[in-house]
Amino acid sequence: MRAWIIAAGSFERSGLYRSLVIKDSDMVICADGGYDYAVTLGITPDVVLGDLDSIRKPIRDSRIPVVKFPEDKDKTDSHLAIDYALENNCDEIILLAATGGRIDHTLANIMLLSYIQEKGAEGLIITDKSRIALITGETVVARGAGDRISFIPITPTVEGLTTQGLLYNLSNKTVKHGDTLTVSNEFRSHQAKVSVSKGKLLVICDA
Repeated sequence: MRAWIIAAGSFERSGLYRSLVIKDSDMVICADGGYDYAVTLGITPDVVLGDLDSIRKPIRDSRIPVVKFPEDKDKTDSHLAIDYALENNCDEIILLAATGGRIDHTLANIMLLSYIQEKGAEGLIITDKSRIALITGETVVARGAGDRISFIPITPTVEGLTTQGLLYNLSNKTVKHGDTLTVSNEFRSHQAKVSVSKGKLLVICDA
């Protein structure tokens, strides 16, 4: 089951979000001010949750459940939305408007991809310009609207990084936390194969 979480970060290219296909079987969760974006997109969420300190548009539809948390809490609204998705058996979680604005929330949301993975689900962040995923094994990355793709380790080291279908391919490479060798590579086919033998690697490509 797929969950779409609309957070309250940057929201610029509404045309990109309007092109996304949200099925009736999918769950849509608005994390606080993400509800304002849902209204803009004409999306009726399955639930709105958070401390509700950034929401601006009134929730006029009484059929939409609202789960209010206190302002003094131990998790961000995005984190609470992810927990809600996991509790409802969602094994694919896509976050929208999860970057931009406050840098602390942007970094925290990106790191939540690791939390999602540890809970046995797949996570993806779609921004105005990029798609951000986390891998620990092998995956195929489809080429987006542009050519660029970058890899950023979030563990001290990532071992065995091997790629195919890129301008600069790597074979069994070890990259360390803080290395920039793997930033701004380019696709050379409609998809790229990426694998690592150890560690956690962010994959960032054009949306």
